[in-house]
Amino acid sequence: IYGIANNVPTKMIDVSGNPLFRFTGDQKEKDFMYTPAATATATSTSTSTSASTPSAPAVMTRFNPDVHGFKFINQFKNIFVSGIDWFTGGLCGGMSYAALDYYKTGKKIPQQSYMPAEGMPLQSYLYDRQVNSITANVDRWAELGATNLFGARNREFFNWGLQNGSGQLGRLMSYIDRGEPVVLGLSSCGDGCGGDHQVVAIGYQLGRYKGDLGYYADDLTIFVCDPNLPGKTVKMRPNFSQGYFYYPEESSDKRWRTYFVDNKYTPKTPPVIQDNPNEIIVTFLTGNDDLRGGNDNVNFVIMGIAMPGNRQLTEIRFNNVNNGKRWINGSMQTISRPLPDYILLNMLNTFTIETTFGGGTGGDNWNMNAIIISARINGRAKELYRKEGTPVVRFTGDFQSFRIQFNPISK
Repeated sequence: IYGIANNVPTKMIDVSGNPLFRFTGDQKEKDFMYTPAATATATSTSTSTSASTPSAPAVMTRFNPDVHGFKFINQFKNIFVSGIDWFTGGLCGGMSYAALDYYKTGKKIPQQSYMPAEGMPLQSYLYDRQVNSITANVDRWAELGATNLFGARNREFFNWGLQNGSGQLGRLMSYIDRGEPVVLGLSSCGDGCGGDHQVVAIGYQLGRYKGDLGYYADDLTIFVCDPNLPGKTVKMRPNFSQGYFYYPEESSDKRWRTYFVDNKYTPKTPPVIQDNPNEIIVTFLTGNDDLRGGNDNVNFVIMGIAMPGNRQLTEIRFNNVNNGKRWINGSMQTISRPLPDYILLNMLNTFTIETTFGGGTGGDNWNMNAIIISARINGRAKELYRKEGTPVVRFTGDFQSFRIQFNPISK
């Protein structure tokens, strides 16, 4: 409020808050008093208080993303309803739930750096936990979507994430203060933002913020383990003026309207996935014609292996590496199979990819747009071969086998 005092324009009232005052049916009036002396004193006190406001330290759980998180990036493409080609992308909820399962049961999380293929035990577990994470919170997701027509509740939902006590921030703090990491559901803020997402919250820092929708809300930091950013402790902060939460150290599309604390999570016993010191690892990228599965499957064969004490060359055959599952268009599937202890890197230079497709009008066709072959020998992984194309090869009922050969790798 400005006024004229002795012909001089004067700022008489300069106060703010969020809210500064809440008017209700019982609170209909609010007085603001102006005196020159009081204004000078108030301004001085406000400046001093701002400069001396203490900053609270971070509060962290023992969950370490580099130790307790998965090692691969969440790039899953999932078959939701196969008959009508209804697919979904990502298993962020399943990975978040499963990471907590391993953490809470004291089991070592799988150390593989590649996504498990469709139908593998770990992929199946992650998918089941994804379903659990969604069905348990369908009411929360519905409220954030269906009840926010034209963005009418945008600021209300955003404020939930900043409110202590019964707000989502208060619920988050109660978990972290007990040393418990907790899953968060992140709600999209629309075009140009990240889609709905799920992460594990592992800590928070209020800074100078008091959790009251007042000053210094932008000080708040929530530390998360994000399945899309493996091995990192990611910072999530609010942008108070724009009304969204974001990752300040990541790309600009990592933004969400708000978050909710998932108090529906219940732990389950996860599968034990053995670390193979010797294994062959093959990644297939499917192009614009899928692998049907069922009776139309893929075999992977290592050729020209010399057995110890035997000059005759043999093969190591892995049939039906897709486990009878369908590999949909654009999906990346990585399979791994154990190798005998006597295998050395220089033995691995000839491979055959076979399909079991039948011919005729009902036969399957499959476009393989990329293949990457790696091997882990004595615990050390090395890429042996990589090829990309559109496609690299098209398998049909008439063309069922593709041979790969290159010079042996000595180290």
